Amino acid sequence: MTAASKFFMLLPMKIPALRILFLSFACWADVLAESPAPRAVEVAEEAIRRADATKLDGWAFTVTTTEEGKKTVETHNPAAPNEQRWTLVLKDGKPPTEKELRKYAEERRRARSKEQRLSSLVDKASLELEGEDAERLTFRFRMKSDGDDAKLLAGKIRGTLVVRRDGPNVESLEIANTEKISKAGVFSLSEFQTRIRFRPAPERPESLIESVTARVRGRALLVKSLDADTETTFSDFRWVGKP
Repeated sequence: MTAASKFFMLLPMKIPALRILFLSFACWADVLAESPAPRAVEVAEEAIRRADATKLDGWAFTVTTTEEGKKTVETHNPAAPNEQRWTLVLKDGKPPTEKELRKYAEERRRARSKEQRLSSLVDKASLELEGEDAERLTFRFRMKSDGDDAKLLAGKIRGTLVVRRDGPNVESLEIANTEKISKAGVFSLSEFQTRIRFRPAPERPESLIESVTARVRGRALLVKSLDADTETTFSDFRWVGKP
């Protein structure tokens, strides 16, 4: 029984209507106090904040992307000069050409200003506890609908967020379409799935991205296939320190 319930039980019997009203309120206060959902949502929000605060700038690591059976490998070394921190090791399973290296360097320069955060994907007001056990909490959520592209996706995408209680830290985030996504005369997607997994950082109180898998099925301009299965893994993490 909550403090509210105990207080309302002390009301004199000679004002029954008032007591009944207060007891009704007390029952709802008990339910709200005992419900795990508000506290669980706070845990999820903290895990998202921690994930957003994690920076890869101080980590050396390897990124391996596999698509259509072809492998691309990149490395990141924060100890190197700014323009040399990222290195393209393999492009589609082969050593990169000079032209590919120049294009890669330009793409990396542009990518620095387009860092994606979980809070830009998850509408935190929509977080709803779906299940839990001793180690994890699982939530449903809606995607944020900022921008034209996001508005097109938001109503047709379901999201699942898994949070480890220790930390708390995000363990995985998955988005998948619930119906066909299309833009007249531009593209049509029958399947759109992305899953991001995280792992505890070695000897540091943070989580690091572990893998991103994506599956797309659809067409552009009614004829060009957009079908793709992509897997990107992040490995060989080694803390070097802030550059």
